[in-house]
Amino acid sequence: MGTILEEILDRGKEIGVKEGEEIGIKKGKEIGVKEGEEKNKLKVAFNLLMMGMDIQEIAKATELDVEKIESLKNAILMGHTES
Repeated sequence: MGTILEEILDRGKEIGVKEGEEIGIKKGKEIGVKEGEEKNKLKVAFNLLMMGMDIQEIAKATELDVEKIESLKNAILMGHTES
């Protein structure tokens, strides 16, 4: 059996690990949501490009940067996307 100090330190480590795991899970979920939102915006932008919509209008509708939409359009023209 350890000393009181060792028990306190062990308990502190356990609490720290648990809190760290909770923070990591929360951050991971936040990142996943952001990535999902970005993927959805790109899918909408892709569909709007395929319908012939103007890049500026797509940027307004999706809140994506014009540059990102232009890159997507170039990828479509080069045949590097699937859908």
